[in-house]
Amino acid sequence: MAVFDVDSTVAKSEPSADSPPEVSPKRRGRPPKNANGAAEPLTETSVTGADSPPKVKRKRKAKPIDAGLLAKQIVGLHKVAATMTGLRELEISEFEATMLAESLAAVSREYDVTLDGKLAATIQLAAAIGVIYVPRVVMIKKRAMHERALQNAQAETANAPASPTLHESSAPNVEPATH
Repeated sequence: MAVFDVDSTVAKSEPSADSPPEVSPKRRGRPPKNANGAAEPLTETSVTGADSPPKVKRKRKAKPIDAGLLAKQIVGLHKVAATMTGLRELEISEFEATMLAESLAAVSREYDVTLDGKLAATIQLAAAIGVIYVPRVVMIKKRAMHERALQNAQAETANAPASPTLHESSAPNVEPATH
């Protein structure tokens, strides 16, 4: 005959301090919506069912555009464009660049167009590299083209047939006319 102990089954159904808490099963489907109608963000508890605090990814605050730095970059980029094309009309003054940079900064503030720090730093690095190295590359190419043209001209004069020289004896004697 089997003996059934009622006290031991009741004791086992009650959670003790040593046992882990019950884990709710993972729900299927879309996450429930909040009062605003937006979906609730996924948290670690809704994914794993564990009672750990949710991991929230922090967004970095975008820094406002520095109009002074932007103005310097605009001047530099216009100088690079003028050097590359040979059109000096493309160069702009510091005042024009400052005016353009301040306008761009105001538009980005009003339309809430922001760049995160990493992207802004990458753009600034690329602009600085362009302003520093592009004019040097252009000047090196121009110098190389000029040197190549000089070498070609020297080679043409060296390979040209010799022109006949006039000897003094064969030159006609011309006396200046006197009045």
